[in-house]
Amino acid sequence: MAFITETTDTCWNCNENPADLQRCPCCRIALYCDTACKHSAWEKHKRVCIAVAMPSGLPAAAVSAVRLTGGYQRPFSPEELDVPPEHEIWGEDAHVSPVSQLVGVPIKIWREAPELSLNDKRIPGMDNQSVKELMIQPENGDAAKRWNKNIGPVIIARANQEPLTIIVQEMIWVFCRSIIENFHDLEQPPWGRYNRAAFDKFCKGYIERAILGGRLEEFEGLEFPL
Repeated sequence: MAFITETTDTCWNCNENPADLQRCPCCRIALYCDTACKHSAWEKHKRVCIAVAMPSGLPAAAVSAVRLTGGYQRPFSPEELDVPPEHEIWGEDAHVSPVSQLVGVPIKIWREAPELSLNDKRIPGMDNQSVKELMIQPENGDAAKRWNKNIGPVIIARANQEPLTIIVQEMIWVFCRSIIENFHDLEQPPWGRYNRAAFDKFCKGYIERAILGGRLEEFEGLEFPL
């Protein structure tokens, strides 16, 4: 099976940024310099290489989504909005959160500001820590270099074109943060958590804690599957 040529981002195996990267044709998320890097990473990557069917056309009407304004002091500052069918997020330039794909709720991320070079200096107010955390790679718990700085506001929508609420987006984000904590504690990928059952279990526990913390009105009546 041939690779699909990619021109940006960094290799998931060696973290280099060559002129042309090759995208895994199965999951369409992992990127590699060449066949050698793919083979080197395969023992780990095969455990999370999951193909997810995405709608081939545009949505018939506007879809509820979430905008994250970001900022250093506001790692999670969501706003609700409706994304029209002609929005660029439904095209190929949007990015899919790898962990969200693995757990069965793939979300697409579209950057409002033009993407800058990896060599550009950090611009005050353009950090968006929550997006960096949403874009971690399941094999190592780190995000690619392009997500380390100068992200700016983003729009996030469900890849299957169903409505995305702030509450669901919050739980996906917090789940990704918990994956990062697992790497800190275990120093290895938490393979057993990359599935829908583990995500649902996490969300149910998160909802219980949120309600006990006084957020009943926000979480009451939330139905599964998300």
